[in-house]
Amino acid sequence: MNSKDVTPELLQRYLQHDCTPEEEARVNAWYAALNDREIHVLPLTPAQQDLVERSMLRRIRQTLGEHAPMPYVQPQRARPSRLFYQIAASVAILALAAGAYWFTTRMPFHSGQVSRVTETRHVVNTSRTILRQSLPDGSVVWLQPGSEMDYPAAFAATERTLQLKGEAFFSIARDPSKPFLITSGNVLTRVLGTSFNIKAYEHAPSIEVSVMTGKVSVNIQDSIDNTTHADASSVSLVAQQRARYVKAQHRLEKQEGQDLPELDIWKSTSFVFENEPLRNVLPLLNEKFSVHIETENKALMNCLLRADLSNLNLPDILEMLSLSVDATYELEGNTIRLRGQGCSPLPNPK
Repeated sequence: MNSKDVTPELLQRYLQHDCTPEEEARVNAWYAALNDREIHVLPLTPAQQDLVERSMLRRIRQTLGEHAPMPYVQPQRARPSRLFYQIAASVAILALAAGAYWFTTRMPFHSGQVSRVTETRHVVNTSRTILRQSLPDGSVVWLQPGSEMDYPAAFAATERTLQLKGEAFFSIARDPSKPFLITSGNVLTRVLGTSFNIKAYEHAPSIEVSVMTGKVSVNIQDSIDNTTHADASSVSLVAQQRARYVKAQHRLEKQEGQDLPELDIWKSTSFVFENEPLRNVLPLLNEKFSVHIETENKALMNCLLRADLSNLNLPDILEMLSLSVDATYELEGNTIRLRGQGCSPLPNPK
């Protein structure tokens, strides 16, 4: 089912039970196809799920051209049916398609000395936010703006393979029987189950692999046939170590005993906020993750955050925070900028 056959207008009629039988069948087939493609959301606690569902109603209204005033305290709403949220999620996916695109095709997929034809997924982050993508084995990749990756729709029996251009953070599900192999330019990264960051921009002078947890093997590959030779340079990394491949010298070096600031935003932390104004929240996040988050509209500082942000990294926290206060965020160099209508100041107690 082609997503172009399903428009927000059609989904609106579907939600209002105003479709023809043919249109209803078209939406059902399209949604079933989305399920087959394993579209995932953030792992949420019940409190976070409630927050997402209430915020989803807002996003649906915006998608369908409806608007409602934004109060300074988000009201509780009756919980619609699960089917409604399934279709609501589809509306949101359709509306957010401008930020990232994904397609499946038949193409050769290479990894090490293995070459085969398989169904491959191609994901490109065309937004200015960090894109979270789940993989078939339960691993998760956070793709930086402008980055892209290719991976099989179903991993092989003996290995898991992925190709990366740009930068991404990986949290790989452990499976000793299936090593995870990531090709990025002339560098092959091999893991069993760990978390690490790869920075592999095409025109950058180097490729860097920085490890947060576990053990990682990094090898130089031949630039012609994309295979790893026995005499190629190789390093093994553990937590808080980095491998740097210098392209001009075709050399791999191991760096340790130094700060790895690229890992700061990926360290999980826990915050619980109970109607806390954003002016008090942002300084805590800035200090904890060594970042600079600012608001474009000062009225956002009046918004109250009520959320359980347990065991989340900064990108996931930003996603939940944006949902809660009706805002979006963008990366602008070293600055994270929040945009939104904002909230009215709380009335002064008498």
